[in-house]
Amino acid sequence: MKRIALFSTLVAAGMCTAAPAFAATQTSGPADGEVGVPKAFVQVQPSAGQPGDNVVVQVGCEASAISHLTSTALDFGPLYPVGPQHDPAKAPVSQGQGTVRDGVQPGTYRVSFDCGSAEIDSQFTVQPATQVSAGARQSGGSADGLPAAAAAMGALAVGGTGLVLVRRRGRD
Repeated sequence: MKRIALFSTLVAAGMCTAAPAFAATQTSGPADGEVGVPKAFVQVQPSAGQPGDNVVVQVGCEASAISHLTSTALDFGPLYPVGPQHDPAKAPVSQGQGTVRDGVQPGTYRVSFDCGSAEIDSQFTVQPATQVSAGARQSGGSADGLPAAAAAMGALAVGGTGLVLVRRRGRD
């Protein structure tokens, strides 16, 4: 009986602690061997959407060195520097708004920009538009709900184990 409780507790704890790793946003940039020099990045939040949805894009690069922010799936507005631009401990960040283009087909698309002479890219997923009975657009699923789902699964595992233990104790 103690083995079951221990095993269930370990499984539940593993689910709760692993969830943030699944929900991590992926960004990519150039290999950078210099210590203390922040890496450039591009990040779109949310990382998936349907035609017409609005997104926020963040670009990690000195504002004066940013050029050619492009994607075949997204239209971008102007970028504005946010936070310190000359802090060697952090990548300087610029932020702006974007919209998923109408008529773009579902799939994964590249989002890229130039930071000086380096090209930086990331991915954005266009989801198929779904309809509800009233005809309004419904948002699709994304990795944003994974931590909550894993925590719920962990709670169910612990609760189920407790129920089994109580029932066994009642039989003895």
